[in-house]
Amino acid sequence: MNRYWNIILAGFALFSLLAIYCMAGEMDYQDAKLEEQHTCAMVRDGIWPAEQAENYNCAGTVRVAGVE
Repeated sequence: MNRYWNIILAGFALFSLLAIYCMAGEMDYQDAKLEEQHTCAMVRDGIWPAEQAENYNCAGTVRVAGVE
């Protein structure tokens, strides 16, 4: 019985680590999108120079208040 409990506990621990890793990746992705939207808005409004957004695709609609 103890062996099965250890297997279940290890599986739960691995699943928890995977879930944390996925949440951190999603948060990083959302932060990058927000940074791109903010940079495009600042360049569009003339506050920052155009070189600031040379690695971003600023052709679409810019929304800074939140991420999709």
